[in-house]
Amino acid sequence: MPKVSPKNQLLRLKCSYAGKCSGCPEIRQIYAKQLSDKKKYLEVLFSPLLRQHGLTLPEIIPSPKIAGYRSTAKLCLHQGNNHEIAIGIYRKNTKLVEHISECPVHDPMINTSLKKLFFNPHTPPPADFYNHNKKTYQPGKFKFVTMRTHPLSEHLGIILSHTGVIRDQIKNWLSQLDLQNIAVYSALIKEQDQGKILTQNIDHLFGPERINIQVGGIEHHLSPMSFAQANASLLESFHQHITEGLEGETLLDLFSGFGGYGFSLHKTFAKIFLVEGDGFAIRDATYNAERLGLKNVTPIASYCENFLEQKLSASERKSVNHIIVNPPRSGLTHTVKKFLDRKYFPSLQTLTYVSCSPATLKNDLYALCPKPQTELYSMQGFDMFPQTDHIETVVKIRFLG
Repeated sequence: MPKVSPKNQLLRLKCSYAGKCSGCPEIRQIYAKQLSDKKKYLEVLFSPLLRQHGLTLPEIIPSPKIAGYRSTAKLCLHQGNNHEIAIGIYRKNTKLVEHISECPVHDPMINTSLKKLFFNPHTPPPADFYNHNKKTYQPGKFKFVTMRTHPLSEHLGIILSHTGVIRDQIKNWLSQLDLQNIAVYSALIKEQDQGKILTQNIDHLFGPERINIQVGGIEHHLSPMSFAQANASLLESFHQHITEGLEGETLLDLFSGFGGYGFSLHKTFAKIFLVEGDGFAIRDATYNAERLGLKNVTPIASYCENFLEQKLSASERKSVNHIIVNPPRSGLTHTVKKFLDRKYFPSLQTLTYVSCSPATLKNDLYALCPKPQTELYSMQGFDMFPQTDHIETVVKIRFLG
């Protein structure tokens, strides 16, 4: 597991936007205090379950990097009444955009690329930015930019969200910039899409269609629409902890995204199902399975509820040994929870639950861990987002009997 030097544990990241930008609410705390607070939160929240299963919560796994670690950014593009430009995020509880010229937690490539895209006096953007202070829909504007990178590959994916900027004008602008290894897409935000950053109206504009990232010893080629964990410095340790020791006949990777966990286990399972409802992610999973020639990895474009209810044969159910779930912040639906036991999967040995929301994880665990049928045998927090109060938690459940 990654180590953070004692010196780094005592660091307090300096940021001129602290208190104004809402992205890093814990940035004024030294890093050791942030880790301690997160552990205490999990201990209090899960205290009854930990006692019931005889578990002691280990220390939160720290991030090796506490600055420049974040490989994903979603930023507002704002132009005020006096044509002043701001690129950043909303101030807390407002629609006021705080301009952030150099974010200390963003990967340096994101900061550099923002300047190259939007602050080159010789190649200005072909349209104005949205005024986020106004409630009315404003056609023909750039509204958001989403950026994803991976420091080991130096590739970058960009999605320009706009309200009807002419496609050829965007392409002509991009062609004048010095963009290498950069995949650029646009997302059209219609009036009924107000409040959304990304939509289904996404179009490839420039550069390669996918960028390369490394996860679990596998090189994935991904479009920038596919979600990937945003802290590359902690990603491999996080991934290894989730997949460690898993082997058997069949693995279900539910809410799989682009399939990072399942792909890395292709040598230890005869059959792997990657189940994902997001069309962009499952297209990337299908592309990579074919590219890598992995015949035992089957991406399935389906919501997990439909897959569990309708798309597994009786013989396939009997062969499932291990399940990984990585649900959205809202947690597991009742339908999914009712399938995660020996009644439906008689050979099931373990369930690994990857959670970005401790509160919904707590509710789901009370439904999934009624003794004596199950044993909660591992709970580990990961500090995927230093300077914030977010915690990634990985729980492992063993099925008894």
